[in-house]
Amino acid sequence: MEGLMVELAEAGNVTPGHPDIRQRMECSPKARFTKHYVARHEGIEIGFVAVDVIPEADFLVLYELFILASFRGRGLGALVLTEVERFASHLEYPCITLYPSPLEPHFPVERLVAWYRRQGYSQRKESPLELEKRIAIDRQNPGLRQCRA
Repeated sequence: MEGLMVELAEAGNVTPGHPDIRQRMECSPKARFTKHYVARHEGIEIGFVAVDVIPEADFLVLYELFILASFRGRGLGALVLTEVERFASHLEYPCITLYPSPLEPHFPVERLVAWYRRQGYSQRKESPLELEKRIAIDRQNPGLRQCRA
């Protein structure tokens, strides 16, 4: 996967062309601090991401990560997750948290948890049903936030 890149475009600035991404975005709740993004690889829409960017929190919440079925199994989900981690680092969040919940009705939650663990996520001490990953803050912009231990 060396050299492959994905980009996230804020959904307020772009209307997804793919109907499955558009439907996923419409079904995804949007709270006060939720931001929606369309994920693209080589200019082609491949998925959707929803994050909660809560100013007073010491972590970014990954609310939803969706990859189109035709792009699954190619490592693109991991690339999108890496881009979310870069985004969190840029915003000076030292942690990302998530509650692993499959979007497909028959997809086993254990398989999803195992995938996130392979990406470096572990169980949160404060909330055993959630996962978290500590990320490095961009040294160019040292942050004031600190992840609770």
